[in-house]
Amino acid sequence: DAAAAPLVGAAIYNWRVTTAAAPNVMVQAAQTTAASNTFTGLTPGVVYNIEANAVGSAGPSDWSDPVPQMAV
Repeated sequence: DAAAAPLVGAAIYNWRVTTAAAPNVMVQAAQTTAASNTFTGLTPGVVYNIEANAVGSAGPSDWSDPVPQMAV
């Protein structure tokens, strides 16, 4: 599971997942209306980087710093 602090005015959250070993290769992406998301189908034991941004009336925010997380 991945979660971000909810942002006032955010209507959409974009998520992207890469592996720590290949941070320029996206393995999953999602768009939600919630400040959290569950990714399925990831390989247990592999470390993934999770990033998010928010989109509101002012446009998209910058992407967050990657947060490494091992899939279980």
